Amino acid sequence: MRWLSLLLCVACSGGGADTKDEPTDSADTDTDTDTDTDTDTDTDTDTGYGPVAQFEGVVTDAAGTPLDGFPLKLCRGPACRNGETDGGGAFTFPNIEVDWHSFEVVPPPGSGYATALAPLVFAEDEERSITVVMHALGPATAMPSTPTEVEAGEGLFITVSGDDLEPPLFIDPATEVSGVRVPEGQRVPVDEDGTIIDMWYVDPFDHHATNGGLPVRFDNLWGLGDGEVYEVWVGSYEDSEWLNAGTVTVGGGQLTGDALLPLTSTIVLVDPS
Repeated sequence: MRWLSLLLCVACSGGGADTKDEPTDSADTDTDTDTDTDTDTDTDTDTGYGPVAQFEGVVTDAAGTPLDGFPLKLCRGPACRNGETDGGGAFTFPNIEVDWHSFEVVPPPGSGYATALAPLVFAEDEERSITVVMHALGPATAMPSTPTEVEAGEGLFITVSGDDLEPPLFIDPATEVSGVRVPEGQRVPVDEDGTIIDMWYVDPFDHHATNGGLPVRFDNLWGLGDGEVYEVWVGSYEDSEWLNAGTVTVGGGQLTGDALLPLTSTIVLVDPS
């Protein structure tokens, strides 16, 4: 399915439209002398997109400095719109179709930043503005050859091996695992019900689990009460939605349970109540 979506995306980005000449009758010497006195009072300013929203924002580093030239993707299924931040870190996407989209800020190669991904849903006539704060990845761990628990950002632990992950098309297999915990107030929006406890960006980005899911646990950094149950959500670039990866329960200074990550991306710990 991932291959089909990617191939569809490639197909959607083909060359210009094929225009055909309208046939003309060179022998037709009729001259239309009718005068059209109709007055068009239609004030419809339809852009051809159907119901739309407007989307803009700014991309900065953790210190608030605007980041210039960062690539952006806004995708609805296999159809993607590409953009780039300007000298002030700003971006604009006009005429966004009313639906769920995947919004991704792509760190330039060698920048050391984590990929910031957020599935977003837009409402008709919405004018939405956000600030995306990019964060540097934490220390990397060499990709284990057998399933091993590794830290992927403060308090987040994933059990993974190189054989457990399938990279996106045209991307080499990952050789390292890393991540970063995103501070409160600097997190991407989560357009779902529930209280966000914490968020992480995980690298390698958008690598899918081949073994049914990657086990995950958390250190109880928040003083949550024993026996309390929380959900783990994962931002899916391909599906343009937050996927529920299962639940974890507080106990013994940890949160453990049946949660299995279907892919590596933006990870959110959520109180669904």
